[in-house]
Amino acid sequence: MVKRAYPKGIFPWFEQEGFIFWFCTHPRMLMQPSEVYVSKSMRKVLRDETFQIRQNTAFEQVMRACSEIPRGRENESWISERFIEVFLALHQEGVAHSAEAWVGNELVGGLYGLKIGQVFYGESMFARQSNASKAAYIEYCRALEVEGIKLIDCQVPSEHLNSLGGRILPKNHFLQLLASLQ
Repeated sequence: MVKRAYPKGIFPWFEQEGFIFWFCTHPRMLMQPSEVYVSKSMRKVLRDETFQIRQNTAFEQVMRACSEIPRGRENESWISERFIEVFLALHQEGVAHSAEAWVGNELVGGLYGLKIGQVFYGESMFARQSNASKAAYIEYCRALEVEGIKLIDCQVPSEHLNSLGGRILPKNHFLQLLASLQ
């Protein structure tokens, strides 16, 4: 079900009392990997190799770190154990992926999502050290561009993603674009 829903712009947002709530948000934030914005200060962080960026070496750790971030009115994460189980299975299938920022042997930031067709569907990111998630995201955008990924679905608008080059589209335009990339 998950692999069919995302290409239609629908994603699971949270679980409550055993029920999964699915959404197609309006407006929608998206980004093209080739248009990721790298500020002067982030160029220095990347040039200095402050973080070692890896892919898919700690998928479950990334998801669990993202689940520890308080969100929403009740300061609870939407990433339940059920979500983790589903995404771990998708990771084993080669559909779910992570990008991680490491300092030595310590995971300090990262993100995860799904690759389906020419789209990366971003789910969540975390940082335990300043600029860690940004570094992972920027380097991952570069890798996605090389792989031929044309669009990153960021789902919900945020200042953080806006600062990295995200743009907002009305839902109907987003869905048309999404359909053209399947």
